[in-house]
Amino acid sequence: MHARTRQRQSGFTMLELAVVLGIVVILAGLAAVSLSRFRPRANLAGTSAQINALLHGARQNALATGRTTVVMFFPQFQNPSGGTGRVVVHEDPNFAFFNAAAPTANPQDWFRTYDPAQAPASWLSDLFEPVDFPRYVVFGTGGVAPAVLGAPLNLVPVGVCTFCGALPDGRGAVAFDPRGRALFYGDVGNPLAVFGGSVALSSTEFNGHRLLVITTFNGSVKAVHNG
Repeated sequence: MHARTRQRQSGFTMLELAVVLGIVVILAGLAAVSLSRFRPRANLAGTSAQINALLHGARQNALATGRTTVVMFFPQFQNPSGGTGRVVVHEDPNFAFFNAAAPTANPQDWFRTYDPAQAPASWLSDLFEPVDFPRYVVFGTGGVAPAVLGAPLNLVPVGVCTFCGALPDGRGAVAFDPRGRALFYGDVGNPLAVFGGSVALSSTEFNGHRLLVITTFNGSVKAVHNG
């Protein structure tokens, strides 16, 4: 009798094991649901942070090297990650990228003829790895995007990409000059006469967005988010 009692105290009954396994299954299910809800926000926040870092890096490169550095946005590009959207950075030391005198078919007309899938061999450098949007993250203003930003950014327009869309594939660019100022282009020729520009990212899985605001005079980048 004493041996049976000692054996009972050192183990678990089938009922106790079933209860423990049931609790584990419930907790695992709750964790999976929580993770599935968090992942879309993490993807959106991560992509926004990458582009933010790319813009800061391009500006710092322009200041450090004295070479104009261009950040190009391709909202409609189908990237190898299975998503839609790519952002690319290149130097433009001769400031020929937006040469209005070059005809469209001229290979010097870099901005119009640039293929986001493959950089031209004559480029000086591709400074950073391109940022490809993951699936379900797109250019857009999900949620309630502010019509006007608060001061001192109230003169900067708000939109999906306020300097994109003049060309058929909707591309646009920000060029940081050697003084760190930002110039905005939707096509070749003169830069847009604006106080700044903004780019909005959103998720197709939930209602929210991340807004990146770039000012013209000092090239600063500010992130604003909703959701």
